[in-house]
Amino acid sequence: MIEILQDGAALLEASSEHKEVYTRGVESCAVHAYLGDKASLFVHDTGQLSSNSIKNLIIKCGRLQRCFSVLNSCCLAEGGQYQRAHGAQMHQWMLKLHQDRRSELRQKAKMALKWNQVWIAASDMAISTAGQVRAIPSNSNHPLIPERERRLAILTLNNLFAEQNGQNLKVDLQFKGGQFTPAPSLARSYDEMLRIANQKQAQGDHDFHAGLREYRVAFDDSVVLTTKTQQFSF
Repeated sequence: MIEILQDGAALLEASSEHKEVYTRGVESCAVHAYLGDKASLFVHDTGQLSSNSIKNLIIKCGRLQRCFSVLNSCCLAEGGQYQRAHGAQMHQWMLKLHQDRRSELRQKAKMALKWNQVWIAASDMAISTAGQVRAIPSNSNHPLIPERERRLAILTLNNLFAEQNGQNLKVDLQFKGGQFTPAPSLARSYDEMLRIANQKQAQGDHDFHAGLREYRVAFDDSVVLTTKTQQFSF
C-alpha cells in the first residue's frame, strides 16, 4: 500500500501495480477518491487545499468512472466527537463546509458524475482503485512514505501558518509514476513563522509556538541554529 499524508495525494495510473493507498488521522477532514480510466487519484483534504490544485490532478484521471469522499463517522456523524465538542450548530456548519467543498470541486472539474459520500468508523483507512474502503488498525505495520516525519512536519506547518480559510495550499502530490516524490518546501521562512507565532502569542494563542516546537524537524539545522537564540528557543 501507498501512504499519503494530510494535504497530500497519490496518483495511481491504470497500469500501476499499486492498487491501494492508506492514510491516517482523518478526523474532521475528508479523503476524496477519483477513479478514472487513465488513473485513480486519492486526496487527503484538510480543507486548506486550493480547489484549482485538486482540479488539475482530477483531469489526469481521464474519464471518471466513480468519485466519492470518505468521512470519519466517529467524528462527523450525528452525535459524534465533533458535535459533542463543538455543539450541534458548529456540527451542521462543518457538514455544510464539506458539501460546499464537493460542489466547488464538481464545478471546477466540470463533473457530471454522481459524487457519493462514504462513512467509515475510523480515522486510519485504506482505499483501493476498485473503490473499496476499509479501516486499518492504528498499529498496523504498513510501508511508510519516505522521510515521513519531516514531510509531515512541513505539511503541518504549511497548514498551520496558511492564511485562515484561504484554501490556497497546493496539493502535495506524494506519489505518481510508480514512485514517491520529494518532500515539498516550507511555504514560509522560519523567521516569518516566528514573527506570526509571536503575534499570535501576544493575542493569547499559543498553538503557533507549540507547532514550531513540535515540528522543528521541518527546518534545516543551520536555519534553526541561526535563529533560535533570538526570540524563540527549542
